[in-house]
Amino acid sequence: MSYLSGLNAAQKEAVQTVSGPMMVIAGAGSGKTRVITHRLAHLIDAANVAPDHILSVTFTNKAAKEMRSRAAKLVGKTAEAAWINTFHSACVRILREHIHHLGYPNEFTIIDDNDQRALLREILAGTNRDSSEVDSYLWAISRFKNRLMTPDEALAAATIHSEHDHAQVYVIYARRLHSIGVVDFDDLLFLSVRLFQHHPECLTRYQEQFSHIMVDEYQDTNHAQYVLIRLLAAKHRNLCVVGDDGQSIYGFRMADITNILNFQKDYPDARVIKLEQNYRSTKTILKAANEVISHNRNQLDKTLWTHNPLGDPIRYCLTPDDKAEASFIVQEIQFMAREHSFSDIAILYRSNSQSRVLEEQLIRCRIPYRIVGGFRFYDRAEIRDTLAYLRLLVNPKDNVSLLRVINTPRRGVGEKALGQLAAYAAANQLSLFETCKMATQAGLTGKTGGAIETFSGMLTELGQEAPQMPVGDLMTAILDRSGYRAGFKESDKKDRERLENLDEFVNMARDFDKRNGRGKLQSFLDYVSLLTDLDTMREGAEQVTLMTVHAAKGLEFPVVFIAGVEEGVFPHYRALDENGLEEERRLFYVGITRAKELLYLTAAQERMRMGVEISCEPSCFLDEIPRECLRKLSYY
Repeated sequence: MSYLSGLNAAQKEAVQTVSGPMMVIAGAGSGKTRVITHRLAHLIDAANVAPDHILSVTFTNKAAKEMRSRAAKLVGKTAEAAWINTFHSACVRILREHIHHLGYPNEFTIIDDNDQRALLREILAGTNRDSSEVDSYLWAISRFKNRLMTPDEALAAATIHSEHDHAQVYVIYARRLHSIGVVDFDDLLFLSVRLFQHHPECLTRYQEQFSHIMVDEYQDTNHAQYVLIRLLAAKHRNLCVVGDDGQSIYGFRMADITNILNFQKDYPDARVIKLEQNYRSTKTILKAANEVISHNRNQLDKTLWTHNPLGDPIRYCLTPDDKAEASFIVQEIQFMAREHSFSDIAILYRSNSQSRVLEEQLIRCRIPYRIVGGFRFYDRAEIRDTLAYLRLLVNPKDNVSLLRVINTPRRGVGEKALGQLAAYAAANQLSLFETCKMATQAGLTGKTGGAIETFSGMLTELGQEAPQMPVGDLMTAILDRSGYRAGFKESDKKDRERLENLDEFVNMARDFDKRNGRGKLQSFLDYVSLLTDLDTMREGAEQVTLMTVHAAKGLEFPVVFIAGVEEGVFPHYRALDENGLEEERRLFYVGITRAKELLYLTAAQERMRMGVEISCEPSCFLDEIPRECLRKLSYY
């Protein structure tokens, strides 16, 4: 079997083990994606497992797309029938068919975090709470759902005032979402688990279907994902989890490292295979990474090794301040421009706030760059407005989307008119969209009432046409018929940028149409809702990449700079206890292992923080790197 050639002994063992529970401990750069895709091919080609009986889940659309493409190259298009998805996209597929059991429409829409905040601010204001505390409530609700707690369960479990307060808002928020047929990102997991727990016939169907399950990045799973996989794998127990506890860095997103540390307790008969050969980094970089992570107590035993060359020492420079640090980094990039393209280089940092001085220096030296995790294309007002129009065509009950666009562009619909609509809707148990159709009857006469009814008529007409239209054509029709595009002036620079963004969005929709055919509006909205920054990165662009170390996980670059290697910055000042410091060390380990050939570590003696210059000390992690691996450079 050709797909087994080129695999090392441990990789081959993982690929050919197809029965029972198995944990593959895959160190950084050890070829785990290759193992997963080749194992998927082996299941189909040699073990005769029907492709649609395989569930393979990972954390990014980019990773899922790569796995799907690699598997298809190995065994042909038959692999496309396998469920190769992110956790959230797999849950969307399940909920689209079965969510009606939970009282939601199958045409539910997915609310983004910006609209979540808007809805929560409205709830907080309406209940005389401080709307500026919206992020605190958002985090609390996410925590409740991750713990698989319903609003009533959260209320019952509350022991202190703040928990009770958060639970009360959770009750109102959940009811509002349910009433308009909308779910948030956390609901995709939460509701899938609820579906399986309370409707065993649905669970049985998927337990029988998925005879083999693979989970990538298992160290990053949270409680809801853990329970979901446990439920689905309970019948056949052919569960393969792949991960590296040394790269568990998402505790702040409620990832639970104990899921991977306790896998053998959950499955005492599990086979454990270690992928310890690194194919990415030099011996020097790898030795430094191994030494750093060895200082963590809570970890699975493994030691990475490589046949790669020894390579250059890691270069460390202590600069007078953060501006000097940025200047040093950019000058080094200029020096190496003859040997490396800009796309070979990444600048990593612990916090997004560190990017400003780096950007200023890159701009000054005319070095092209891109920021991953900055202001997202899909967060731009014109894109979110267009998406709100599209969501309304799928789910007219989506009041959040309706309130966003009913007066965008301006139609003379003010707060007073919206209040009348809301009062009439509540009194007659109607959605806001249904009320818009009878604005005159609701007491809104004259230009305002006419504008509202024209608005609802346009959307009704487009909703009827939508099932037969390509998404790109539908988007164009919305922008034209609503008057949205006409509201921007070509003579205004900012408006020109917005029009260019809208054109780019239409082009993206047309590309989607080419791949999926016409009449796939719901699929398009799901696709956009599940996109991440990494999914929209353009490969091969001649630009230096700037991103946080968190965002860099799963990526690799020939040259990596890690800026701000100082106490209070990296490790972060909030990491005061042992568990926090261990996660920071894992994060530093991830940063080190992104580098293939050259690694730079930089620190500043003074750094501007919250408008004040503060003195800094080099990071404790620097002391954990063997001296022979480190070359100290003088700041010039």
